[in-house]
Amino acid sequence: MFKKLNFFSGLKRITTSNNYIPEIDGIRFVAIILVVLHHISAYNEAKDLYTYKDQYLKVFIEKYLIAGHFGVEIFFVLSGFILSMPFASHFLLKTEIPLLKKFYIRRLTRLEPPYILMITFLGIMLFSMHKYSGVVLLKSYFASLTYAHLLIYPGTAILINGVAWSLEVEFQFYMIAPFLCYVFALSKYLRRVFIIVGIVLLIILQSVLLTKIVFLFYYLQYFLLGFLLTDFYITKDYKSIKNIVSIPLGILSILCILCIPHEKTINPHDFLIYKFYLIALIFVFFYLAIFSSFWKKVLSIPFVSTVGGMCYSIYLIHFPVINFLGKPLITKLHFSNYFFINYLIINIILLIAILFVSAFFYKKIERPCMKADWYLVLWNRFKNRNTQTI
Repeated sequence: MFKKLNFFSGLKRITTSNNYIPEIDGIRFVAIILVVLHHISAYNEAKDLYTYKDQYLKVFIEKYLIAGHFGVEIFFVLSGFILSMPFASHFLLKTEIPLLKKFYIRRLTRLEPPYILMITFLGIMLFSMHKYSGVVLLKSYFASLTYAHLLIYPGTAILINGVAWSLEVEFQFYMIAPFLCYVFALSKYLRRVFIIVGIVLLIILQSVLLTKIVFLFYYLQYFLLGFLLTDFYITKDYKSIKNIVSIPLGILSILCILCIPHEKTINPHDFLIYKFYLIALIFVFFYLAIFSSFWKKVLSIPFVSTVGGMCYSIYLIHFPVINFLGKPLITKLHFSNYFFINYLIINIILLIAILFVSAFFYKKIERPCMKADWYLVLWNRFKNRNTQTI
C-alpha cells in the first residue's frame, strides 16, 4: 500500500554511497514540516487581524504550532549523525578514512550551488521591488554568501532569506566536524562519556555566557547528540523497543516538542531545565526513529522519505513562497468565519505551492548537484565544446 504513495519517484535522492537509510529522510520530512508549519503559523499570526468565531482556537493553534522551529534542532542532530558516520566507521569498523579534501569539496559542490543561486535570485527580486537600497542589499548578500551574516551583524535579521541563519551554524560545524570525529578513536565508554559530558557542559555554559551573536557554540550539543546516535548505530549497541511502547512514546515525544515554548519566553532561572528537557525529547524521538521497527517503517514510506530528501530545497524555498503568497491569502481572502477552517485552507494552499516550487528547484538545481562528479562532467563538456569551436 505504501508504495502506491510514491508520487515523486523521479525525485529520489541521489546518494554517493550504498549506505542509504530511508528513515533518515523520513526524519528530514518531520523536521522540515515542523519548520514550514512554524513559519506559516508565525506569518499568519503577524498578518491575520481578523476576529473569528473560534478566536480561542486561533490563540491555541498559534501558541503550539509556532514551536515547530525546533525542527532546526532536529536538522542539527541529523547533521551530526550523517557527517560523523564515515569517520566513525573508519575508527570503529576499520573502513577507509575519509579524505579531508574530498570531504570539503563534497560539501562545497553539494550545497553551495543551490544556496548561491537562491540568495542571488532573491537579492535581485528584493532590489527590483525596492525593498532595500542596493548598498544595504549588497552588504547583506556578501555577508550571507560567506556565511558570516550572524557574526558581522549580530542581533539583526538576515535580509535576503531569514532562514539562512541555521545554514551559517551548519557551515561552522562542517569546518570542525572531521576533527571532532576523532572522539571515535577513543574506547567505547570513554568516548561516550566525553560526548555526554560535552553536551552537559555546553548547556551549562550557554546558560552563563549569553550574547547576541548566534553561532555554533549555542547549538553544538545537538550535533554531538548526533555523534552519540552514530556510535549506537555503528556498534549496534542499542535495544529495540516493542511497538506497544514505541508507538505512543513516539507520538508523545513530538507532541511534547510542539508544546515547548520559545526560548525567548523562558525565565533565565529555568534555562537549564528547558535545554535538558528539549535535548532529552529529541534524543527519544531519534532513538525511536532509527531503532524502532514501527517508526522506521513509517518514516520509510516512499512519499515521506522522498519529500524529506528534498528538505534542503524546501528549506531554501519555503520562506519566500510564504512571503509571496501568504499576504494576499491571509489579508485579502477569508474562506470562513471560523479560524480553524480558514487556517486549514491557507496551510493546504501554501504547503502545495511550497512542495511544487521546491520540487522544481530540487529537480533542476539541487538533485544534479548530488552527483559527486557533476562539476567535472560540466567542465569536460565546456572544454570539449571550446575545443570543437576552435
